[in-house]
Amino acid sequence: MLGCHFGSHSAHTTLCWEFSELSWMGSEPLRVSMQLVYCLSQAAKSIYESSYVTQDFARLLDGIKELLPISLNCKLDRHYRWLAAVLRRSAFHLRVHIANETRGEEERKELTEYLHNQLDKLEKEADKVAKELQKDVKER
Repeated sequence: MLGCHFGSHSAHTTLCWEFSELSWMGSEPLRVSMQLVYCLSQAAKSIYESSYVTQDFARLLDGIKELLPISLNCKLDRHYRWLAAVLRRSAFHLRVHIANETRGEEERKELTEYLHNQLDKLEKEADKVAKELQKDVKER
């Protein structure tokens, strides 16, 4: 994230550009000295008026140039991980569907009955735990 704030650096009022989040997942964190760009406010005013690029402003632009590829790579990595999870889940559902289709009718009925029994046990256990938790909360 790029932030801007005024502060004092030596005897002059400065305009400080801060790249506060240059290290995202999967990227190496940058040194703090690379994340702060100091620019004299008087120099910034003269830059604006004369449309001349000073060394401080050039460092700011270089920081932004570094920030954009890191940000885009992070977004791509996050999207690819999400896409991989969707594909793994889809493959799982396809395997289950194929396995269900290859089972015989009797085997499917037995499996369905077994699963319903397991779900009933889980519901009873969940109700029991919920009641115990409610009792603990009331006692406190």
